[in-house]
Amino acid sequence: YLLDNHLEYRAGVYQGVRGTNAANDLRFTGRMMYSFFTPQVGLFYRGTSLGKTKTLSIGGSYDVQEKYDSLGLDLFWDQPVGESAFVFQADYVTVDGGTFVATLPEQTNMLFEAGFYFASVKIQPFVQYATQNFDAASRVDEERLTLGLTYYVSGHNNNLKLSYTKIEPDAGESRDQINLQWQIFQF
Repeated sequence: YLLDNHLEYRAGVYQGVRGTNAANDLRFTGRMMYSFFTPQVGLFYRGTSLGKTKTLSIGGSYDVQEKYDSLGLDLFWDQPVGESAFVFQADYVTVDGGTFVATLPEQTNMLFEAGFYFASVKIQPFVQYATQNFDAASRVDEERLTLGLTYYVSGHNNNLKLSYTKIEPDAGESRDQINLQWQIFQF
């Protein structure tokens, strides 16, 4: 961390995909994020603070090995409104497996998500829009629209999420998906 913990950088060098050729290049990853208000320090990012802190951060990442590469950009905003909060995130990722990870086609993925946390009832409705666009015309692009509701029984340590997603591929029939998730975290 630099600049009073507002600028974070992470870097790693890994064996990556070794396969039958142990002479493959090493895998290099990096991430940098700047937090304008409340810094996020620690191994994991906090996500929404449920109305306790104001956070605005922008970040970028890179991941490369041989002919595989991925580039990501993201924005996160957590804005207290009284004891409640507005939260928003946007993510943009390009991935290209190249000839190195041929099963990973070249693509661009985007995600936008917004929610409002009502502190008095510990409920956060949210909406999410995501796209997956492949460079190859033989692949089917898709869009997803999700509407959901989270009940924070005990903050991030115990919460229940219910969501409905409409999946719209460019070709073929659309699909519906319903998720029910119970998250328990004990540290």
